[in-house]
Amino acid sequence: MIPAAISKNLAGCRRPEHGERMDEGIAAAAKVRRAALLQPLMRAVFTDGVLCSGEEIISGNPDNSYVLSSAVAPRVELAFFYGQAADSADITTKLRVSLAPGSHMTLIERHFSAAETGAESSPSFVVETSADIGEGAELAHAKIFSGVGAAAVSRVSRTSVKAARGARYESLALLRGEGTTRNETEVTIGEAAECFLGGAMLLRGEDRAGTVAQVLHTAPQGKSRQNYRSVAANRARGFFQGKIVVGENAQKTEAHQLCRALLLSHQAAMEACPELEIYAGDVKCGHGCAIGNLDGEALFYLRSRGVEEPQARAMLIEAFVNECTEGTENREIAAIIGEEIREWLNV
Repeated sequence: MIPAAISKNLAGCRRPEHGERMDEGIAAAAKVRRAALLQPLMRAVFTDGVLCSGEEIISGNPDNSYVLSSAVAPRVELAFFYGQAADSADITTKLRVSLAPGSHMTLIERHFSAAETGAESSPSFVVETSADIGEGAELAHAKIFSGVGAAAVSRVSRTSVKAARGARYESLALLRGEGTTRNETEVTIGEAAECFLGGAMLLRGEDRAGTVAQVLHTAPQGKSRQNYRSVAANRARGFFQGKIVVGENAQKTEAHQLCRALLLSHQAAMEACPELEIYAGDVKCGHGCAIGNLDGEALFYLRSRGVEEPQARAMLIEAFVNECTEGTENREIAAIIGEEIREWLNV
């Protein structure tokens, strides 16, 4: 098992002393010795956590957080590797993101799992992320879960975000691969702040996956949108639980939620529970949910134009799932999700 987080654009890393800041000289030297220096980071992240900043290098916290990003880090990509554990005890990694006012960051998480199918132990790997987005700052966040032969692995991602006045948070998550996967996101919206939550669950075989999304509007003029798609084939099962809460002081709020799912077999199942709680009078809010099968007329139209049935089905599924990216302003994370969708469909 290699439980670790690695930054692909890492300028350098080491385990700092408490209260010490990594200076430019150390960071420059670390570039030359990057391969050797990755090992302490891998061990550190496994047992403790990671601390990212969109403004400067942060190091040496009392809770033994470790350096991951440098001052030049508008884009951070992490890879988490999960494997078979010696026992079924939960393993937790903590990630903290702090963006200064007016700053920008793109954070990409890739979660890979590989374990022996049929293994008796069922470890849970948990990644807990907390993000504080300063006034006028923007954070684009992508999560991709994939893996093969990992039926005994359970993966949980919990993200808690606080967006200050005028800030924006975007999140796209794609859940695929064997085993059990759960993605939970909670966002608190400040005055005139914006939030987009979207994603897709692509399930087949005996896959189990769930998405929980909650947006809390606590101040006026906030905007939020949730846009999720799911596809379940064979005996796969998924669930979606989305919630929008508009507080009494959150006048002029605009909040919308939409969840749609495709069932590709009679044994597949999808559950959805969209919720609205509104305590303010001057708001624009709405939510919707639909679960069904592929459009037979659209499939017939493509077949009548000479498109083979497997390709026609893939085209319709790809178009359906890609709708989850509508609403994001960050085209990079939208493109990443699109690539993952095409890979799952083998197109």
